[in-house]
Amino acid sequence: MTTLLCVLLLANMAAADDPPAAPPTKPEVPYSAEAEVGYRVLPVLQGNFNTYRSLVNLGEGPRFLSGNFTYESKTRLSVSGSGLGDPFHTAKASLFREGLYEATFTSRAFLYYNFLPSFGNSLLGLGILTPQRAYDINRNWMEAAIRLRPGKALTPYFSYSRDRGYGTGITNWVADGTNEYPLFNDTHDTTNRFRGGVRYEKQRYHLSIEQGGTTYEEDQLSSTTQRTLGTRFTPLLGQTLALNNGDQLYRVNGNSIFTSASGSASVGGWLGLTGQFLYVRPEIHSTLTQKGAGNFLLPGTATFVTTQSEALAGEASMPRSSGIYTVTVTPMQRVRILHSLWIDRYHTAGALALTDLIRPALSASFNDRLEFTYNREQAEAQLDVSKYLTVRAGQRYTWGDAKLRSPQSTVPATTDPQLSMNSFLAGAMIRNWRGLWLNADYERGNADRVYFRTSLNDFSKGVLRARYRLNPAWQLNWSTVVLDNQNGLAQLDFRSMQNGLSILWTPKSGNTTVIADYTRSAIRSTIPYLIPSTLQPDISRYRDNANTATLMVDMKGYKAIRLMAGGAYVQTSGSRPSRFPQPEARLYVPMHKMCSLFGEWRYWGYGQPFYPYESFRAHQITVGLKFTR
Repeated sequence: MTTLLCVLLLANMAAADDPPAAPPTKPEVPYSAEAEVGYRVLPVLQGNFNTYRSLVNLGEGPRFLSGNFTYESKTRLSVSGSGLGDPFHTAKASLFREGLYEATFTSRAFLYYNFLPSFGNSLLGLGILTPQRAYDINRNWMEAAIRLRPGKALTPYFSYSRDRGYGTGITNWVADGTNEYPLFNDTHDTTNRFRGGVRYEKQRYHLSIEQGGTTYEEDQLSSTTQRTLGTRFTPLLGQTLALNNGDQLYRVNGNSIFTSASGSASVGGWLGLTGQFLYVRPEIHSTLTQKGAGNFLLPGTATFVTTQSEALAGEASMPRSSGIYTVTVTPMQRVRILHSLWIDRYHTAGALALTDLIRPALSASFNDRLEFTYNREQAEAQLDVSKYLTVRAGQRYTWGDAKLRSPQSTVPATTDPQLSMNSFLAGAMIRNWRGLWLNADYERGNADRVYFRTSLNDFSKGVLRARYRLNPAWQLNWSTVVLDNQNGLAQLDFRSMQNGLSILWTPKSGNTTVIADYTRSAIRSTIPYLIPSTLQPDISRYRDNANTATLMVDMKGYKAIRLMAGGAYVQTSGSRPSRFPQPEARLYVPMHKMCSLFGEWRYWGYGQPFYPYESFRAHQITVGLKFTR
């Protein structure tokens, strides 16, 4: 309803802005329109329905597949939308008048569904296929914005956006670190954002200033009335842990204000300056109340209790300032020197009060803080060897420090983390040398200290992208991305590589287009960790090798009949092998100069050798009409 009202309002504004004019001798149509509507059926859907919804989630029934409408006059009105009736749909309307205003309204909505039996399920080995984490969440996002004086030097703008989510799922109640009990979960959250600013732009410089604010609210209610043993079926100190009934109410609300500014300038053609600054001050307040009946172990004791009732209240603030500048100097015709500095600092101060409503002696309060700084300085030189080739080399230094806890915390940090890393940068670019475009980047870095053990430490990273046009009909694209990261102190080893090749064929006739793509990727990860239930050390080894191929053929034939056919195929091996063929075909048959009949067939066949109960296969058929004006 909100989308429809906004579209009608914009259309009304467009009609009001246009003064009446005498009809032309030969009236021309000032608008264009296109729409696809159809009806979808799933004649075959076998296997795990929850996995199908988690990966595909397309249902049956009438559908508005896509459409757009454009009205051209002194004022231009444009309206488009897609996916009405599907889990993901969009709508957009814009109204534009040169030199006066540009108003836009955008809306997106999608349904996030995740109910995979193997996801976050520590009881999978016992044959229990209900996951401990599941989501069935609707998300709706909209934004209304207006820009005044478009195309002028001084341009004010304003916008309002709203992000809302609501739905159900499954989450865990973690009881004193000894057990986890799945609960039914009902959640909803809302984020509102307001911002306004002004942009001043001339040929050699520009300046933008923006002020805004954000509000956030979230409520989450988790409960159960059925007795559950949680994730621990074995006795603890001779007793069986259980939750007979319980509920948790989690509430969060917060707000934030922010100020940002950016600018750029060009001086004499040899000096370029850019800069950005951001200041934000968020605050958040949260409460958690939980109560339950069953058999629980008091933390740090050998005492069991039959009831729990606790209340927590916390608040935190995190003022943050961040700025970056870049200087580009061109001392001679083919040489450019770039220098940039990024500084990011924030401070988090928080307080928490815990109240045990049954055992007041266990109540406590805590204060905590986090001070964080991140700095990155980079210098780079670029040389145009010829009109086709540019080479570059540089150095990047990243450093920072953090203070994690205050003296009032029960677990003070032994040392303050620090960050220190040096990187060497190199690259080259080839521009249209006999049909070849190429861009290569390489980075070699080494860190003395890092914040996290999984951070980049002793690493090499390379990216290569190339495009080669054999002739007007054939084009080849190649891409390679490689990352090798080691941390000997943390015994971490991570390596990834991805190679991709794509081919585009567009013959001179213009009636056929062929796109083919193949990607080979590999991931290897080794990292030690602690088993949550026993806190014993172990090593996680993850391996994944994936082959992904896509092919799409678009052909136009007799009397504008159009056939599109192809699909994708994904096959992986390693820690979690799988296969996922996804062929499809669509046929358009003209019925009238403004109407075509179309039919579409799609197939999904998902399978995993280690988790056969998550497999499914589905055939989908859609029949409809395409209208063009």
